[in-house]
Amino acid sequence: MAVASLVLGIIALVAGLVPCVGLYVALPLGLTGLILGIVARKAAAKEEGGSTGMATAGLVICLIALIVSFAWFSMQKAAVEDVGAALEQAGEELNEDLNEAKEKLEKGLDEATEKLEKGLDEAKKKLETDIQKAQDEVKKDLEKAAEEGGE
Repeated sequence: MAVASLVLGIIALVAGLVPCVGLYVALPLGLTGLILGIVARKAAAKEEGGSTGMATAGLVICLIALIVSFAWFSMQKAAVEDVGAALEQAGEELNEDLNEAKEKLEKGLDEATEKLEKGLDEAKKKLETDIQKAQDEVKKDLEKAAEEGGE
């Protein structure tokens, strides 16, 4: 059991160093190795002259593997939370930028509409003036033609 504890501890330690996978592999292996190490250590202590060295080594390596796994998990969790907060802040900033752009676009559209309406009003007035002038000229020409024809 001491050898099994040591082997499981080594595998758990190596797996614990792998981000995202470590906790799912290292946790069950480390816990199993830890239990086997405790049982092997107790069994070796009961025997007269029994060596507890390998069981203790397995126990220590399993503990280290579990600590490393939880440390990686904690760092990954913190990183994910930081990324989530950064994404949320970026989303808020993007919303603000979009609202500002929308307001500027609406303002520009309103100004362009006002200028267009003003230009159309001026063109309409000029056209009405030109039509009136043309009508006046036609009227004068008709009157002149009537006077010349009446003579």
